[in-house]
Amino acid sequence: MNRIVPFLLCILSFSLLANAQPLDSLKNALQTATDTTKVEILQKIGLAVIKNKPDSAITVFEQSLELATTVGYGRGIVKAYSGIAYGYELTNDKKRVVDNYHMAIEAAAKHKLFRDQGKQYLHLGNYYAVADHAIQALGQYKNALRLLEQVDDTDQQITVYLKIGDLYSNQGESVEALKNYFKALEMIELINDTKSLSSVYNNIAIVYKKQKNIKDALEYYHKALEITEKFDDQMGRAITNVNIALIHKDNRQLDTARAMLKRSLKYFEEIEHQYAQTQVQHNLSVVYYEGNQIDSALYFLDQSQEIANRFGYKKVESKNHIHFAKIYQKQGRYDAALAQIERSIAIATSISSTENIEEALGIKYKIYEDKGEPGNAYLALKEYQKYHDSLFNSVNSKQIGVLKTMFELKAKEKEIALLEKEKEIQNLNAYKKRVLNYSLISGIITLGLISFILLLSRNNKSKANKLLKKQSLEIRSKKEEIEMQKAELLEKNKHLESLNEDKNRLIGMVAHDLRSPLNQIKGLIGILKVTVNTDTEGKEVIEKMDDSTDRLRELVNRTLDLKAIESNKISLNKEVVDLGSLVQSVINNFTQNANEKSITIIDKVAKDSCFVNVDKNYTIQIIENLLCNALKFSHMRSEVQVLVYAADNKVKLEVIDEGPGLSKKDQEKLFKPYQRLSAQPTNKEKSTGLGLAIVKKYTKAMGGKVSCESQLGQGAKFVVLFDMIEMPFPTVST
Repeated sequence: MNRIVPFLLCILSFSLLANAQPLDSLKNALQTATDTTKVEILQKIGLAVIKNKPDSAITVFEQSLELATTVGYGRGIVKAYSGIAYGYELTNDKKRVVDNYHMAIEAAAKHKLFRDQGKQYLHLGNYYAVADHAIQALGQYKNALRLLEQVDDTDQQITVYLKIGDLYSNQGESVEALKNYFKALEMIELINDTKSLSSVYNNIAIVYKKQKNIKDALEYYHKALEITEKFDDQMGRAITNVNIALIHKDNRQLDTARAMLKRSLKYFEEIEHQYAQTQVQHNLSVVYYEGNQIDSALYFLDQSQEIANRFGYKKVESKNHIHFAKIYQKQGRYDAALAQIERSIAIATSISSTENIEEALGIKYKIYEDKGEPGNAYLALKEYQKYHDSLFNSVNSKQIGVLKTMFELKAKEKEIALLEKEKEIQNLNAYKKRVLNYSLISGIITLGLISFILLLSRNNKSKANKLLKKQSLEIRSKKEEIEMQKAELLEKNKHLESLNEDKNRLIGMVAHDLRSPLNQIKGLIGILKVTVNTDTEGKEVIEKMDDSTDRLRELVNRTLDLKAIESNKISLNKEVVDLGSLVQSVINNFTQNANEKSITIIDKVAKDSCFVNVDKNYTIQIIENLLCNALKFSHMRSEVQVLVYAADNKVKLEVIDEGPGLSKKDQEKLFKPYQRLSAQPTNKEKSTGLGLAIVKKYTKAMGGKVSCESQLGQGAKFVVLFDMIEMPFPTVST
């Protein structure tokens, strides 16, 4: 046995000065220690040097294993195998990590150390989880939970429930994640372990954030911060600040997000927490990317990927590849972006990360769209939709709402029970005072009064209990109903938004693909007009072909205009213009159209200037659409009035016709694309159903309002309002 000591003296020389005093004490204690005590001291030495010298620590743990086996010290054998496994974790020897944890588990089972066996299953599960082997990790956690329940180790059970919740959360399984988090929360409150609440609140908040439920996410983040401040928990505070920073990022508060992330990164670097470092560096890259600071984004992303590659953090690697792809896409390097996406999908597939696959596919189809490959974009979109639908469905949202409600109801029931106890104590104190006072007057009278009061109190208490139970049931029922409705509405909104985006993308693809052949047809018709000699009837056919092509091109252009507006890609170039002058120039362009139907356009444009701050080109389109509409729906030999005037700091444009007017049903459809109204153009003119939709979208984009006043059979009046701009008088140089 004494051959261990010289080797330890060598180990001590390699240790950091900061650890010199503790190691010296352990060395001195080792000289006189025997059997199990010597095993424990060896293992303390191993733990003291393992961070800086994992190879040396492994040798020390192997020495402790040999001694523990010789003296038959079961717990020492288990801890030795566990220490060796941890050492191999730090040297990234995956096979030996797993082998030694399994030997620790077998040794614990052999010596009937079921609590230790459960802990070793937990350690192995943690290793698989960090290596992003979710299925293996879940199996080990369930084994740990089974054993820890047998020995009634509540603290370790809480840890396992949190770990299982993390696994489900990372896979996008929100309902299962919350089930485990709420179970951990219930057990923490049962043992009154307030300090542990911080991590649970953080995890619950992350799930709500993924579900786009920012209100509940912030509620739990702030609860977590309160706990970290109360116990001066620097680790908890750093984690919570990272999570809150991401919400600031989503709200475009980039400077705040950046500052919070850098503070947390500094702390994680000080304590050498590599996994946290690589995640914060990834998030910093995202924030810099959002602020269009690409060099800084790439700097932090490279740092994150270097650590993730070194320690095998597969999920982070996959997310980093996705972010590389987004940066390359922004730079127009589409092939490089697609290569990053394929790497991300391959890694995510190997670790069954559905969430990462869904995000990667969402970027993939956008890259193909930007690259001008609509076929590949459509295929990527279909694949993305399959994963998107599996991750977000109404059943999940409903179950999440129910889980939260059930947990809150349990908390409410505890409050009610506490109030009842307090009420009982108050009643008891009051009763004692009454007994004391009345006993001084008369024993017999007091006994009678006491009997009466007790009977009355019992009846009142019974009624109060029944009322409280009834109210509790009603509250529970109402809350469940509200949460379910809320979840359903959120999910329906998400689904509608998704469908609308898909519709816009598909319409855009089709419209873009139609432009080129239409332009070719237009060119060929022009050649026919010039080169082909034909009779009058043939020329009419060619003219009709030309007109039809123009109408189809107009429909395609308007469709693309509408798609750009709905996808918020409209780019405004605002300037101060005189709306009256702009309207008069448009009226002049429509004189011929009006003459064809013998319609008189009455110009009531104010002589005074009416200045507004708008995009000139889009405003012209608004005026043209309204005037074109009025002429289409006006009868022969009727009038169309056009007014521009200032009122209440607003500039109003009114277009009034004497057409068939609009029913209430038609007015509900106005300003929506592709709508067919009961009122029809009066001279068989064609209508795309997009003109008024474009008017609405452009007007709103420029900060204005548009409305319609009409009664069936009495024409229609369309009103557009913009804020009036006061133009200063020009200064004169002297």
